[in-house]
Amino acid sequence: MVIDGEWRLSFEEGYPQIPAPVTMRELHSWTELPDTAATYFCGTALYEILFDLPQFMQKKERYLLDLGDVREAAEVFLNDKYVGKCWSLPFEINIDPLLLKTNKNKLTIKVRNLDANRIRWMDINHVPWKNFFFVDVAYNSFDASQWEPVPSGLLGKIRLKSD
Repeated sequence: MVIDGEWRLSFEEGYPQIPAPVTMRELHSWTELPDTAATYFCGTALYEILFDLPQFMQKKERYLLDLGDVREAAEVFLNDKYVGKCWSLPFEINIDPLLLKTNKNKLTIKVRNLDANRIRWMDINHVPWKNFFFVDVAYNSFDASQWEPVPSGLLGKIRLKSD
């Protein structure tokens, strides 16, 4: 089952500034949000959604939450109970059947991205951050200001699977 509906995305902590919270129906990189602060954001964001468990999935013995494409690491909470962390492929985590309710399950996914977008922002704004001399592969002075934004967050559909 695809967990869809109104996802609330809020930014918990990070740099250079905290973007405004948004509601989205389809999950995509937060660097694509209209708030330009999200383009450069490096830190932690919270994705939250409420969902009902369909009757055909009730009373199963095993559940697996498939997070799809995560950039870069995620912590999962179900009904305010910690489930676990995912930091590599496949971004999947077992769900204890006792944590699931028939109605109004609250899924919270805390995602941390890489520092690349912040480094890009610092080079664009000439903020000193290099503690020693950086060069690229051609031995030119390192400059991240020309980088494209690195995709961040949850980048697709979240699925709850059962046997």
